[in-house]
Formats: sequence, C-alpha cells, structure tokens
Amino acid sequence: MTSVSVSTSQNGWEDVYQQGMDPLWQDNPIPVLNPTIENLRGRGAMTMVDLGCGDGRDLTVLCETGFQCSGVDIAPTGSAHARARN
Repeated sequence: MTSVSVSTSQNGWEDVYQQGMDPLWQDNPIPVLNPTIENLRGRGAMTMVDLGCGDGRDLTVLCETGFQCSGVDIAPTGSAHARARN
C-alpha cells in the first residue's frame, strides 16, 4: 500500500487546478448524477455533501433540483470555483 500525505495530495490537486487541465473545468455534471438524483429522491434524501467537489459542477445541479448541498475540496482553487459557481 502506498501512503500519500494530505499535503502531497493537496499540492497535487492544486497544481492540476492551477494548470487548468481538462476535463476538470466543465459545465456538465458527471454522467451518473441524474440517475443518482432520482434514486436519492426515491429514498427521501434531500441533503447532499459532495466530498471532493472540485469546481462544483455537480453541486450546481443538485441545488437546482432542490437538494440542500455542501461541498468541500482539498484544493483551494477547486473550492474557489465551486463557491463562485454556486
């Protein structure tokens, strides 16, 4: 098993965000999100926490469909994009 420190992981993701690498900055949510929304609604869930939310593209859709959402990301640039979007 390989051990990766939080600092190394954060720096790595921050570097990726700073370089603006695709497909990180997109408008469309991940493909599995819409069926997941229907599944969650069917179970009565209306609160979502997105761990590793990146630029917040999935949070946008979740909020627009009535979920109460929170998102966190290890990279400050990712979090800043998510806040600006939502």
